[in-house]
Amino acid sequence: MSSSARQRTARLFAIQGQGYPKLDHDPGGAAAASHVGAMASHAFPSDSETEGDEGMTPVLVDELTGINRTLEKQIETLRLRLDFDSRHHEAEKHALLVETGAKLKAKTEEIDIMKNQLIAKDSKVKEIEKDNERKSNEISALRREIETLNNDVVGAKAYANDLMSQMSALTREKEKLEREGVFGDKELEMLALRKEVSDLKSNLTMLEDELSKARDLIATQGNKLKLVDSDKKSLQFKFKEELARVSHSMRMEVERMRDVMKKQWEEMRSLREQNFSMSKDIKDIRSLLINGCLDDDSKLQQQQEEGQGHPQGNTTVPGQFASAHQVALPQTARGSKQTTNGFNMGALKPSLPVLNKESGKKTTNRRK
Repeated sequence: MSSSARQRTARLFAIQGQGYPKLDHDPGGAAAASHVGAMASHAFPSDSETEGDEGMTPVLVDELTGINRTLEKQIETLRLRLDFDSRHHEAEKHALLVETGAKLKAKTEEIDIMKNQLIAKDSKVKEIEKDNERKSNEISALRREIETLNNDVVGAKAYANDLMSQMSALTREKEKLEREGVFGDKELEMLALRKEVSDLKSNLTMLEDELSKARDLIATQGNKLKLVDSDKKSLQFKFKEELARVSHSMRMEVERMRDVMKKQWEEMRSLREQNFSMSKDIKDIRSLLINGCLDDDSKLQQQQEEGQGHPQGNTTVPGQFASAHQVALPQTARGSKQTTNGFNMGALKPSLPVLNKESGKKTTNRRK
């Protein structure tokens, strides 16, 4: 609460009670009182009742003064309580706002951390995809190389078959020449062909070994690609679940904060309404006290003037004398009509709420 608001509240509740002033007894007033006492002795034969009527005005003034002081104390207590409640409510509101801001800041930092982690994981996934693409290109190149090797093997097998057919033809020709006894240059050609056949067989063996190695490499790379693909899918699934969970928790936290702020706003509105109603009651009490005191002073002064103006020839009926002492007091909405010697004492009862432990507990429960 700001200083200007506190000053306005202090001015609003700074009620100064005004008690009934004590009457000074002058000789003329004493003569009038003795004259009134003499008339009361003729009207009421009992001596005790006469003494009670003579001492009624000071007793009434003392009672009104005590009631006025009680009202001042209760008004001051209410003002202090309202000031304390407003400061306490502002402190709780400030603490709650600080706590809410800290929680929101922590959640924002957590979201930023998750975003950074997500960006890092996305970059890692992109690197894995690039690596997979590179390996796929390597596998494609290996496949093309294997196809080329297969074609070479097929060509070599065809060439070997041709050589085998040529060897068989040469073997038949050799056998024919052996039968005929003619060797010559044909023997040399057969040796060259056999050497070429052995070279082709060794080349075929090497090509088959390379082909088996290439097949093993392709199988290994395929298994690695499958594992990388499964890891990629699991990472994407985990990121989606984590992002959904964090988003849901943030939405729930924001909704809860909105509910808390709405409840605080409703509590502040109810406190403002209570403060307004209490200030209105205090204003009514102050106006009633001031008006009642002014009316009583004017009526007492009028009675004294009438007593001084007719000291001898004033003949009053007993009922009229009793009604002259009935001072019109302010009546509150809660006061009961109790008359003591012509005075309505029930109208002077304060209508302020009683401050006790139970009301304080109820106010604390409402805040909670």
